[in-house]
Amino acid sequence: MKKLLVVLVVLACFTVGAFATSNQFTITAQVNSSIAIALSGTWAVGAKDASSTATMVLTNGIAVTNTSTVACSIVASVANSGSWVADSSAAENKYVLKLAAYKTANIPASDGALATALGSASAVAGSANLELGALDLSNGSVFAQLQLPSKSTSAASQTITVTVTAGAL
Repeated sequence: MKKLLVVLVVLACFTVGAFATSNQFTITAQVNSSIAIALSGTWAVGAKDASSTATMVLTNGIAVTNTSTVACSIVASVANSGSWVADSSAAENKYVLKLAAYKTANIPASDGALATALGSASAVAGSANLELGALDLSNGSVFAQLQLPSKSTSAASQTITVTVTAGAL
């Protein structure tokens, strides 16, 4: 009986010594980042008939140079000059402006494909921001389609200023 008791005591000692504990720690880090884009280009639509639609072609695109150190999202807004305002449907003194942004590698291959894509793009309405999408660390272009008002109470040229803003994803 003494031999059995000694064996049980020895096994109990080995079992207790086999357990271990562990702990964790976390590391939080951030890359110094900057968000910046540069735009180049203008689009002169010129004189058009009421209710007509003008669509950018590939050579009219507004180049977006992404100088950010991180991927960013871009949004657009408009500031109206004169008597016209952006809306979701054209009417007296109301125009429809549709915008689309593409990474350089994803720009439609033809003017026709671009026009089709712009036709189904979202319109800028009022002073609301229009989400144009994300740019990784690549460059791209913004394209526009403008449907003129059905009537204008002003015979003067109207200037529409589009502001493109980059922000964190």
